[in-house]
Amino acid sequence: MMQEYIKRHHIARRADAGGVARRGGLQRRSEARPMEVRSDRTPQATGTAGHNESWYLHPKLAEVLRETHGVMIYQEDVLRVAHALAGLSLGQADTLRRSMSGKLRSPEAMAKVRGGFIAGCETHGVGRDIAEETWRQIESFAGYAFCKAHSASYALLSLQVAYLKAHHPAEFMAAVISNQGGFYATAAYISSPGAWACASCCPT
Repeated sequence: MMQEYIKRHHIARRADAGGVARRGGLQRRSEARPMEVRSDRTPQATGTAGHNESWYLHPKLAEVLRETHGVMIYQEDVLRVAHALAGLSLGQADTLRRSMSGKLRSPEAMAKVRGGFIAGCETHGVGRDIAEETWRQIESFAGYAFCKAHSASYALLSLQVAYLKAHHPAEFMAAVISNQGGFYATAAYISSPGAWACASCCPT
């Protein structure tokens, strides 16, 4: 799902910029071919700016998953999908979210919610095949899903730390050790000084 999101994100950006990738570079939007979708629903090209309707398993998802190009990435996406397709109340959808994460996460908890989700989809006119595929996607990343605030904050912090580690290694390690941070004990970091030495001021 991560790779699919990245691929669709780049397609959407190229389309919004006025063209799509082709062997010779960018082609004008007016020359772009219509979207061709393989059996695995992978978009090959786009003739429209931004999004393509073939990215969404059901028309209702075009609204709730537009920000993520039809891919469920955050726990909030699961709530929206359950509400839109299965007609679950936001409270019921949150029960689904909690069964995917934290102390309640387990195959048994997911199995209990599955029946209600599939039945809700069918009651609201969503075909069983679409309901089953949607559930498969929900289940496939149940162990990895985070809320959007957690994901965005972690990504920002990771980028900042990576920059400091790459451009200011001595200062970075001094701060980590001074604040008793890091994954390993302090001894593990100072036992290999060459890995963190700053060529201009630190011995190797």
